[in-house]
Order: sequence, then structure tokens, then C-alpha cells
Amino acid sequence: MIRRSRPNGPRKSSFVTGFLLGVLGLLCSLQTVDASSIILYSANGTNWTLLASGTSAATTTPAGLTGSKTNAISGVDINNASLTSNFDGDTTNAHSSSATTSIVNKNSSARTLYLAFGVDGFTSPTVLPLTLTTAVGQGTTLSTGTVASQSWVNNTLASAGASSALWQTGATAGIATPLNGPDGVSAPILSALISGYAINQQYKVLIGGNKTFNFSGSTTVAATPEPTSMALVGIGCVGLIGYGVSRRKTFVS
Repeated sequence: MIRRSRPNGPRKSSFVTGFLLGVLGLLCSLQTVDASSIILYSANGTNWTLLASGTSAATTTPAGLTGSKTNAISGVDINNASLTSNFDGDTTNAHSSSATTSIVNKNSSARTLYLAFGVDGFTSPTVLPLTLTTAVGQGTTLSTGTVASQSWVNNTLASAGASSALWQTGATAGIATPLNGPDGVSAPILSALISGYAINQQYKVLIGGNKTFNFSGSTTVAATPEPTSMALVGIGCVGLIGYGVSRRKTFVS
């Protein structure tokens, strides 16, 4: 009697596929856990207090990461400080935005408040040429208050609790010079970014006595076309056309 063995190819294939998908899912979940977002405030720009923290994935929701604090500093309230992003970036850009934040000064004299927003875990874009752009919008008149900003990127990963690691005053050497706002400026990033980089924004708000001041801001890392490469391609095309014309004339003669 001849025994016929059952084909086990499909079963093995299904097992391998399921195993690989499981490993991929685990890696994705680990990346989401590691990536973090944070909002901080300060009275002097040196000593920071945590306002809100969470995963970077939380900033992709419409509400984003939010935080409010009554009497954050003496007589000054922070309302609806919100952080959103397109974590973990795409081939064209990575950006984070601080949605409309309201600062209420209940003192009779002017006060200064600093706010910091950070998101890490961006995986693209990373290859030069890249441009860093910052912009700030003011929801009230300048007579109510003023806001200045700085934006930069760090080639570091950090947990939400490690505010000193995620939030660093100034730029990581060789990455990008901090950009000063609020009108919105752009500058080239100096070195290729490492997957997992952080985008940081800092705001210095000066608000008049018994006033309310609203503002929002954004920072973007954008992939930019390289003019030199495009020019070389154009020259090459012209050269090929010229060569073709020359060959045709030679053949005709």
C-alpha cells in the first residue's frame, strides 16, 4: 500500500507569514511606546515644570496633547496648551503645531511666561537637503502681549518623564541653529537626521496686566529639492539632445 503524505507547504507558509506579521506588530508597538511628547512651562526659561506628557501618537489626534494650569506662575493661567503633529513624519515633511494657547494675566502689571513643546520619534524625512521652518500666529493685538519663538531639532529619543533629555535649550551641534520668530523664518538643516529625532518649540510670552493673550505656532522639517542636482540633470538632457542632433547630421552627410 502506498501512503500519500499531506502537503504541508501552505501550513508552513501561513505559520511563517503570521510569525513575521507578529514580529512587525511588536516592533511598531515598541516604537509607539518609546516615542513621547511633552509640554512644559517656566517663569524664567531655565527651571521648567511639566504641564502635560504622553506618547507621540497621541499628538496625531484632533485634540492632541493638551494641558491647562491655574496660577502656573503667580497670577497667570495657561488655558488649552495643545500639541499636535504628523508623527512619525512622511517623505515630504515632519511637523508639530501648538494650537491656540490662551494666557491669562490676572496681575495688574505685565508678566513673562515661557512655554515649551516637544515631540520625538520622527522617522522621516532624514536625508539632506532639509529645511527647518517656524511660524507663529497671534490671536490678539500686540498691545495685549507679544510672543517670541525658537525652534530646533534634536537627534535624540526620550521618554515623556525625561524632560531634560527631550527638552534641551539650544540646538544639538551640527543639526540646526534655533530659528527665531514670530514672523516665520526658514533655515537649512546642517546634518542628516537620525530616525527618531525630536522637534522642539519654545515660546516667550510677555503679557500686559489684566490681559488675555492667544497665540499658536508650528515647526516643520521639510525635504527640499536640490537645485544643483536638478541643474545637472537638465544639463545632461541638453547634452544628450545635442549629441543626438550631431549624430544625425553626421549620418545624413
